[in-house]
Amino acid sequence: MSETIALALTFAAMLLLVTAAWIGLSLVEAKDGVFVAVIMPIGCAAAFAVSEIVAHYARQGEDRHR
Repeated sequence: MSETIALALTFAAMLLLVTAAWIGLSLVEAKDGVFVAVIMPIGCAAAFAVSEIVAHYARQGEDRHR
């Protein structure tokens, strides 16, 4: 899998999770603070996943140049 595809899939997964959280929390009429408390960990997990993807492909690039 290429780096671009991996990043695109991560982005799509993050959008789906945020959308699902928004729909679910809207249905139960949650307050704004709950939205923030749910969406922030999703964003943090996505940022961590993106950094891991970039690091993985950077290591592969270094190995190829040796």
